[in-house]
Amino acid sequence: MARPIKETPILYGEEARKFEMRMLNPTPVSQERKEQIMRDYEFLRGKGVNCRFWKMALDKNNIIYKRLDEHDYIKSFNCGDEDLNDFIKNDALLYYKSRLSTSYILEDKTTGEVIGYFSLAHDRISLTDFPSNSSYNRFRKKFFAQGKMFKSYPAIKICRLATSLNYRGEGIGSMIINMIIASYQQDNKAGCRFVTVDAYASALPFYYNQGFVPLSKEDEGADTRQLYFDLKQL
Repeated sequence: MARPIKETPILYGEEARKFEMRMLNPTPVSQERKEQIMRDYEFLRGKGVNCRFWKMALDKNNIIYKRLDEHDYIKSFNCGDEDLNDFIKNDALLYYKSRLSTSYILEDKTTGEVIGYFSLAHDRISLTDFPSNSSYNRFRKKFFAQGKMFKSYPAIKICRLATSLNYRGEGIGSMIINMIIASYQQDNKAGCRFVTVDAYASALPFYYNQGFVPLSKEDEGADTRQLYFDLKQL
């Protein structure tokens, strides 16, 4: 059984105020990054050509991008991490049927090999002026507060993301991130301000390079860390 994904924590007090300040003044991504995001998006949507693949052994015309559904059976996948391998082979469809998350795969239609995958679920980032969790709980216990106590902002969580070892270093992971970002920027049907991820410590440099930043200082140095990307940067 794959590891559970941590809930996105509530931000309290000073951290909440700093987060709101960053929201009011998002740092724009470069024009070059914007253009690459859209190239990756258009490519995976089947509407464009991505020059990223000119350097790849993989034929861009052989890539299939699709949602994993009950008719798909992933026989093998190896990204070098057993948890991520186990999820796509054994748990992804269970999560989909339970409406917990939806997974998408990139597949080489010639060989049937899964090049990479990602899994998404709805999320939110919540803020409160209470200085800490304990102070909020004391208030709630004393006054039996029933009203809305938090400001909440809609987000989409990257529950899992992995690329096959056979295609490592080819930019597949960056392409997937760009696809997710552009999807919710271009076709934001339900409202989404942030993309969040509970990232392995070993994957932090990758996510930082994609423009993600830490949500809180609380998990600094932990095995995984909560990060986010603000879609208003685009």
